[in-house]
Amino acid sequence: MPWEFDESQLTPELLEKHGRPLLNEKDIESALNDETFLKSGSAKADQTHYQKLGFQCLCNADMHAMNDDFRVNLILSASGEKFLYKCTAMGIYIFFQVKAKWLVNHYCSPIWFVDGDLFDKYAGDILKKHKNYKDIK
Repeated sequence: MPWEFDESQLTPELLEKHGRPLLNEKDIESALNDETFLKSGSAKADQTHYQKLGFQCLCNADMHAMNDDFRVNLILSASGEKFLYKCTAMGIYIFFQVKAKWLVNHYCSPIWFVDGDLFDKYAGDILKKHKNYKDIK
């Protein structure tokens, strides 16, 4: 991994800020299989209606915008307004959910993050066996 993660340093504050770390193939498989991924281009998979919403990353940037940020790429969308992005600055994947406070104030709630090399090594094979692979291939 390009960064080291010390599990003993995991605090509730860090979990709230960044989500839980996925550290191995089993973690990745469990996290991906828990989700229902959406077909790219479908209305529910569209992140562009979150005009000025950003999400917290582990890189040195304070936030990444969901739209128009060259440092991140949208990889997958999942039901429940969930999105998987890859931060190109750090080579890490971040999965989060857009939630609402009241009716109009949206915010991003991190679910998990994983090293890019680790994810790239296992995710392809895991996704090929995923319950709705036909929607995301």
